[in-house]
This record gives sequence, structure tokens and C-alpha cells, in this order.
Amino acid sequence: MRSLAALLVALVFLAAPGGADAAPLRTLHVATTGNDSADGSLATPWRTLQRAANLVRAGDQVIVRPGHYFLLACADSAAGIAESSETNNCRAATTSLIVR
Repeated sequence: MRSLAALLVALVFLAAPGGADAAPLRTLHVATTGNDSADGSLATPWRTLQRAANLVRAGDQVIVRPGHYFLLACADSAAGIAESSETNNCRAATTSLIVR
């Protein structure tokens, strides 16, 4: 969940006026029609925000296309909440994010 939160903070920073003075190193894309096995390009975007969070580097720009994204967070007694795409051994708490 922390990596997703960091990605969302980075997206807000990039969207803020004067937030990024230099051109991004890479521009990556996420779309509800994408595939996480893809390369994250405009032509072949990723499907999940977690995939972008896992692969984004400092200086990258992530463009999230409009759509309804579902996020799965799993309760973990040691760490509180951890994001996961697996439902085994997990009391799933699903939430969603709508990008317009």
C-alpha cells in the first residue's frame, strides 16, 4: 500500500504547477484495458496502478487513463495494511478509484 501511496503522491506532484521542471525520464501509461505484462507504453499500457508503482523510477511520469480501478488491500497483523493482488490468507478490503 505504501508503494501505491508514493505513486499517487508523485502523480499529484507532477500535476501541480511547477512541480516538475525537467522533462520526465520515461512516460508510462496505465489503462483499464491494459495488460501488466505489457511495457507500459502509450500503445501497450499496464492494467494496474500497482504495476506502475512497482516499476516507476524517480523522474518518470505515469499517465493514468480514465477508468474505474479496483484496489485490493489485505489486512496484515504485523504491518497493518498491505496491498496485494492475491486473496489467499487475506481478509480482503476492496476499494476503487475512478479516474475521469
